[in-house]
Amino acid sequence: MHNDLKQSLRYIAAARYYLPVTLATPSAWEAEYQEYLHHSEFGLALEKLADIGSAHSGYSEETLFWEECLLAAEHMKMDAESARCRAKLLESKRAH
Repeated sequence: MHNDLKQSLRYIAAARYYLPVTLATPSAWEAEYQEYLHHSEFGLALEKLADIGSAHSGYSEETLFWEECLLAAEHMKMDAESARCRAKLLESKRAH
């Protein structure tokens, strides 16, 4: 695996780590996220993970989650997703 892809995977995996243990989203969302990762579709995996993160708020690691998502989006040069993650990061910082 190319080093850029490995770094993207690291950011995405770190973000997933910061989500709550018990998710309030449908289990199919997590399965879809895992499927994207399995097929090295890291952009799609990040988008699905951000969807999962958007469905949760107020937990202690929320800011860390959005920081890692933002790093992943910026690393993969996903401008729209970077903007989404940046906005959610600022929102989470204001809430905490």
